[in-house]
Amino acid sequence: MKLISIERFIANKYSHLLTMLITFLLLLPLFEKEQRETGLRLITLLLLLTIFLCLRVTVSNKKIFWACVSIAAFAYLLDALSIYAESDQAKNAILIVNSIINCIFVASTIVILMKSMFKKPTINLNTILGGVCVYLLIGILWAIFYMLQYKLDPTVIEGEADSSLFYFSYTTLTTLGYGDIVPKAKFMMMLASFEAIAGQMFLAVFIARLVGLHTAQEIRRKDKTSN
Repeated sequence: MKLISIERFIANKYSHLLTMLITFLLLLPLFEKEQRETGLRLITLLLLLTIFLCLRVTVSNKKIFWACVSIAAFAYLLDALSIYAESDQAKNAILIVNSIINCIFVASTIVILMKSMFKKPTINLNTILGGVCVYLLIGILWAIFYMLQYKLDPTVIEGEADSSLFYFSYTTLTTLGYGDIVPKAKFMMMLASFEAIAGQMFLAVFIARLVGLHTAQEIRRKDKTSN
């Protein structure tokens, strides 16, 4: 029974990761300001565990896997330790380091997942869901970039940015851009521009390629069946 469960997870790892990513993003705005840090740590931990499981069955090199786990665990520990910082300046410094490490972890996860998808001999629906996971992770990566810049200088963004940087990231990634949160610093403007470009290029090239390969495989399979 346990073996069947593991096999099911491996076969549907991207659908599980997608479910957790969506849950993470939906729960983010539900926490009140007093509960935000505790709630964010809890759902971040659940998301990390899901990513670890996904990477464990994706990465063949154990050293790379444990390096990713170590990076994420160190970042999470730093975030937890920020509670005990003696001053706001010390806490801010810890969170800046935490954001840098998180950027490395999320970027590494994106690269690993993308390589894994194109190494597969066949492209199925679960692989396409993996592409959607990467798309959502890109939004999270840029949100961390924005958090880092905001911690360094709160004037880089106009609007209530501190609690809405994930929202700002996804409206930028999808090129929706409501304009209620606006980058003011030139570097932030460039970051937002690159995110919009990355979002459109990812959908037009990567997802379209996965769907195209999947469609071609289905056509070949049907041709073989009919013959």
